[in-house]
Amino acid sequence: MESVWKWSLRPASDADFDAMMSTLDKHLAECGHQPFRRTTHARHLVSVSLGVSAALSGPLWTRAPRTPFGPTDLLLRVGEWYEQNYGQRLRQPCGARSFAIDIRGTLWRVRLPIVFGTVSVFVDRNLGKDYRGGALNILQRIDGFTQASANRLHDEEIRRIADESQVAYLSIEVLNGLSRHVFFEQARMDYEHSVDALMSGFSWSKARWESAQCAEKVLKGLLATAGHEYPSKGRAGHDISKLGETVSDKLGLALFPDLLKRINCEPKVRYGEQSVSPAEAFSAHSALLGLMVFIGRKLNMTEEIS
Repeated sequence: MESVWKWSLRPASDADFDAMMSTLDKHLAECGHQPFRRTTHARHLVSVSLGVSAALSGPLWTRAPRTPFGPTDLLLRVGEWYEQNYGQRLRQPCGARSFAIDIRGTLWRVRLPIVFGTVSVFVDRNLGKDYRGGALNILQRIDGFTQASANRLHDEEIRRIADESQVAYLSIEVLNGLSRHVFFEQARMDYEHSVDALMSGFSWSKARWESAQCAEKVLKGLLATAGHEYPSKGRAGHDISKLGETVSDKLGLALFPDLLKRINCEPKVRYGEQSVSPAEAFSAHSALLGLMVFIGRKLNMTEEIS
């Protein structure tokens, strides 16, 4: 689709350049590219259509002369145009980054930062202490969690929160690490939608359905990337337990039936024809996290955290 866009006359003014970029940006939007993906595609299409090229990397490119609307200037202007018009929308989404945790019957959302290297996940009641590097105090990452609430936690609760958070952290790293099939990207979106639904406090059916959708796409993606067929139509295409059995059989992962059963749900849940309790929705969420950790360990995708 991108080869359809053409622009034969090199811009000679800001107005000409903006006119060109407006048509190019509209074209990329129609091709389905989100803003954070458009700069690279736009530079490529400008280079091809106008027959210009310039090195925009390496130690010398920032000092390269910028003749107005010359090759280097023109392609740099493409990036500047997107920065000016889209700002933060150019920041690429970082995949799944949150999970839900139950503290005394109330669900709380934990938002994980991007951490490079070794991570130490722990729970400290002192919310005001400043931790740096790979130290991650889970209580500081809970939306709206107060010092008063932290002070009331018993030691047993602290240990449980720490254990569940380690599982959740590893599972999200595995989910974000899956690649080579479009199903995995869709699964990450389904996962975040499931957490959003859980935290809404009333969309229990949607939460459970989205958890199942995430698991379905992960399992189908694993089969597809290994060259195996998977059911795509009818009830079998949504049966998490059956898909899990197929993955276990074809890939030798031996997935836990209990986790698959807790995640699985009938399509009628989506239409409100079958009610879902908060406990069932959260159970599906927890089972999904456990399933991802198990898959990650079997595929050697996880690095244990301290």
